Amino acid sequence: MITESRELTPAQAVIKYAPEFGPVPPPDAITVLDHLPGLPEYPLFVSYGSWFAGLRRWMPRAITPDRVGVRKLKSGVWVGTDAHIASGARLRPPCWIGRHVFVGTRAVVGPNAIIEDGVIVEPSAEVTRSWVGPDTFVGQLGRIVDSLAWHDTLINRRTGSVAQVPDPFLLCALRQPRRRRSAGWLARLAGLYARNKDEVSVIWRHLLLRKEG
Repeated sequence: MITESRELTPAQAVIKYAPEFGPVPPPDAITVLDHLPGLPEYPLFVSYGSWFAGLRRWMPRAITPDRVGVRKLKSGVWVGTDAHIASGARLRPPCWIGRHVFVGTRAVVGPNAIIEDGVIVEPSAEVTRSWVGPDTFVGQLGRIVDSLAWHDTLINRRTGSVAQVPDPFLLCALRQPRRRRSAGWLARLAGLYARNKDEVSVIWRHLLLRKEG
């Protein structure tokens, strides 16, 4: 994975990276991954709207009757394993619901809704013509319409406007990113050594003396 400050054309990529990756390949040897397989007419990175349109178009191909872990509740409604759908929930096709999802009573999902794994949609909430990212909480009476929602971020896919939702009872993350484990005493000693060799020498001698004593 190489980060670029701007998008390169295939020809520019050949010129820039040929010395690093060997002989210069023909221009058609570079593939621009800007669409899902078989859907070049739906570019993913033009706008949020085009991204959603490409994803929406891809879903019927991605979730098929023979796919393990996905069941078809009714025509146009697909649900992943271990998902709990309350009896009073309204699922309007087409919609796709991932694994370990909870949809409360009187909640509305669809049409054209994609709910990723681990999402909670509380009672009386609504997700219509929208995508909800993994491990996201959609609170009671919340409405996600024509939007992309992930944790506390809400993006209007038509206008491209972005908003952070401050109220966790409306929209928030269900899981926090893992914190990095704190370094052990040996790693901290090595870091301290890089900053102050003399001080570490004293500490190390002290540790040795304690061990010998």
